[in-house]
Amino acid sequence: MENIAGIINESVVVDHDTDLGGIVNGNVTVNPGCLLRLGGIVGGDVILQPGARLHMTGILNGRVVHV
Repeated sequence: MENIAGIINESVVVDHDTDLGGIVNGNVTVNPGCLLRLGGIVGGDVILQPGARLHMTGILNGRVVHV
């Protein structure tokens, strides 16, 4: 499980299970088979590839997009 914290001013691609506790000022794409545990703030969309999973307790200023 990877941990991301702090402020990120670009989009993020999650390619393995990740805890996100910081601020992302962009989109977050979650690759197939990966889990994103979102406890931070995302200023864009969370894009879930087929088989990706999301557990969200944080703030999302965009949409959850299933592709």
